[in-house]
Amino acid sequence: MARPSIVHQASDPNGRSIVIRKDIEWDEYIVQFFDGAEYLSLSDYHTSHWEDAHATAMLYLKKGF
Repeated sequence: MARPSIVHQASDPNGRSIVIRKDIEWDEYIVQFFDGAEYLSLSDYHTSHWEDAHATAMLYLKKGF
């Protein structure tokens, strides 16, 4: 099984960043959240819609959790 490929990455000036991956096997997007170098794995967000994945990622970068 191949690791889902990265389709988008972004960060903010406060050290937060996101990675959006596309899992073709499950036909879904996975949003991964980072606070500095810390990967917040329990916060992974799964959705089948690109717009939902992107909006969720941008909200995190704008406001945090």
